[in-house]
Amino acid sequence: MLKNNVIIYDHECPMCAVYTDAFLKSGLLDKDGRYKYADLDKFSAEVLIDKDRARHEIALVDTEKMEVRYGLDSLFYILATRFPALNLLFKQKYFVLIMKELYYFISYNRKIIAPSPKQDASSCVPDFHLKYRVLYILGMLYVVASFAIYFDVFLLFWAYWAAQVIFSMIIFKEKTITYLGHQITILLIACLLMIPSIFFSNLLYINILISLTVVIKEFWRRWKVMKFV
Repeated sequence: MLKNNVIIYDHECPMCAVYTDAFLKSGLLDKDGRYKYADLDKFSAEVLIDKDRARHEIALVDTEKMEVRYGLDSLFYILATRFPALNLLFKQKYFVLIMKELYYFISYNRKIIAPSPKQDASSCVPDFHLKYRVLYILGMLYVVASFAIYFDVFLLFWAYWAAQVIFSMIIFKEKTITYLGHQITILLIACLLMIPSIFFSNLLYINILISLTVVIKEFWRRWKVMKFV
């Protein structure tokens, strides 16, 4: 167990909450080994932390040595403490480069993948990063388009997407890319919910109903996040 180390996490991010909880339950960190970013002003070692960097790269604070690791370095350090053999992998240049890009890809898009219900000055919200947002949209477009081909709605999908692009450019203007990020995530969720019908054709109409329900709910939730309600 890694003692005297506290990970500063975004408690409103489902992914961050899940993997930090796994660290605690598996014994990689002790029971007091994580702390909410939103409560940093109450943290004893707050002065050590670069709050701006911690919004983008999860911080691991060594309260004994008074050191801070960020992002991939903090995750590698936690894992390598329990599994020393991983150090060999973590020192491989190309592996580190690939993992860093993946880390930033997820970190900069996490509020698009799973938006927080509310955001204020204390929220752990990453800056907008055009490269990673565009990569996310293009990647998810490819996945959704593949589903559209399978379900024979390819033209309908692109017509809908073109309409969303035009709509967002007129209504959201400078927030167009953010809105489109939310839209492609909604479509991706709908596609994933349709997977059972690929294997069980009798579930098609049930899947469609469930998908529509979730899409409407997600659209409304994300619309509020965009502060247009």
